[in-house]
Amino acid sequence: MTNDKFAVSAEQELLGVADRDSIYRFLFDVKPAQGLWLNIHKTLKDSLEHQSEYPVAIKKLLGELLLVGSILKHYLKTDGNFSLAIQSENTPVKALSVSLRDDTARVVAYFDENANLSAEATLEDLINPEANLIMSVYFDDRQVQPYQSIIRVNLNSIQDSILDYYRQSVQIPAFLRIASEVDVNGEVNASGLFMQYIPDESGTLDDFNGLATLAYTLTDNELLKLSAKDLLYRLFNQEEVTLAKEKELKFQCTCSSEKYFKAIASLGKEELESHPDENIEAVCNCCGKKYHYELKDILEFIDSDAENDIVATK
Repeated sequence: MTNDKFAVSAEQELLGVADRDSIYRFLFDVKPAQGLWLNIHKTLKDSLEHQSEYPVAIKKLLGELLLVGSILKHYLKTDGNFSLAIQSENTPVKALSVSLRDDTARVVAYFDENANLSAEATLEDLINPEANLIMSVYFDDRQVQPYQSIIRVNLNSIQDSILDYYRQSVQIPAFLRIASEVDVNGEVNASGLFMQYIPDESGTLDDFNGLATLAYTLTDNELLKLSAKDLLYRLFNQEEVTLAKEKELKFQCTCSSEKYFKAIASLGKEELESHPDENIEAVCNCCGKKYHYELKDILEFIDSDAENDIVATK
């Protein structure tokens, strides 16, 4: 087996992982396994650009959530919206959320800004022991009911939480390794390698366990620094592996003029009539986009209780 087996686009070789976030699916031709390699940097950076400054520990946690959310969404094969969230009480972190649709994502966190969090703060330092991961799946086909799954958080790590979920709920043997680092600018780079057992005629569970044993030799530095092609060759150069076409993950906000208009209208006529200005500005805390409305249009919408056209000057 030669390194040429693992094809990576010339464009990515030129850009490097810091300029784009990549997801690669790979298959073992004669072993019962398939997997994903992921790198997250720019999507997280772009998603946080217009938000308040986050502590490094929370950025790292969001990066890990984005990695595992991308993995879960891929294997659930939903064509709609997917989200992974943590809610916690009386802790430095109040809520974390990762939302994905197609090949786009956004993240947001709510936390105690007075908490003095170390960059090395652990999951146990950040959230309540009773906290859960809430996975929500929505479909574009309205005839298909959305659903939620509750994943118990293992305070050792997000990585162990997902492996517990696979063992207890999915009941499919799996391997997951996550690594993250912080650069000189305080930005987070995170990478992950995931494999799951595919029961078929190509091999046995022992064959999958053999692949997982090789994957356990992976170091954090290799996971963070090597390309998908080089990493798979480093681990599985004796295997026949097919590397699928790269998918790029990008930040995209889901805000809209209509959403903010209705959110403002939901405050109610009494509160809005006390507003001192005839114009109202709303600013999205995810992307920084500004929406402007005339107060009279919102009050007319409330009075009519109908779908009025939204008048917004962008």
